[in-house]
Amino acid sequence: MSIFSKLTARPKGQPNANPLALERRARAAQDHLAELERQHGMAALTWAETGNSAELDRLDAEITAERKAVAALTAAVKAAQEKAAAEHAERQASMFASRLHAAAIYARRREKAVAKIQQGSELMGEGWRELLTSTDKMVAAAPAPMPAGAITSIAQLRHAVERELFRVSGEAGALNRGRALPGADPRDVGKIGDPNAMPKLADVIRDADEHALATLKGKQPAASAPVVVPAASQEAVEADERPVLVEPPEVDESALVPFQAPNLPTVKLTVE
Repeated sequence: MSIFSKLTARPKGQPNANPLALERRARAAQDHLAELERQHGMAALTWAETGNSAELDRLDAEITAERKAVAALTAAVKAAQEKAAAEHAERQASMFASRLHAAAIYARRREKAVAKIQQGSELMGEGWRELLTSTDKMVAAAPAPMPAGAITSIAQLRHAVERELFRVSGEAGALNRGRALPGADPRDVGKIGDPNAMPKLADVIRDADEHALATLKGKQPAASAPVVVPAASQEAVEADERPVLVEPPEVDESALVPFQAPNLPTVKLTVE
């Protein structure tokens, strides 16, 4: 093996010379070359004094080989750096393309999620308007003011819906709006802690209505006939039939005995 081959040979056990390893080898070759050049100067002085050129000739050969090794290693370092940079750029491009593809997939999922929200919002808006209308009609048809506990005001209905929004979108243990739907209100949930344990809006309204109707029934005057609240058929509910109050007939006041209260017919509530 030549001197140059020995100097530029890859160390044993190193399968691929990476840029850092090549840089270390190049620096070592440069340091060795500097040492040889220093020795070359001393050998040249000895030759000038004694005429013996053996050491000088040996150093000349080693310096020539070492300079060749330094040049080769320097070129190898540059090539390895360019190769590493190209491989890094390729990996970055591949990673960029992969992440962009993943982002595109999630963008499509976002669009599907928004479509669900839009559809649900439209249904919710329709249900909200129907809730307000039916609430107004229920309050107007009631024979007495609605009792405490009846959820009939706008504020009460809003709060009930806000709690429902938190029930369907809130996170267990997170008693704040956090990632819940806009408008979701976690108030009064502290004693529950888990939105999944909250009562459903339909159950809340149904319980409030049953309580209100039972309370109103208890306020019936003692002298009047028993109140019978007919069950609303599903067909009537779907047709949005409006309850009609049957008004009593006119009373001829001239036929009344002085100081005697008129005997008015009982008002009957029917559903057409």
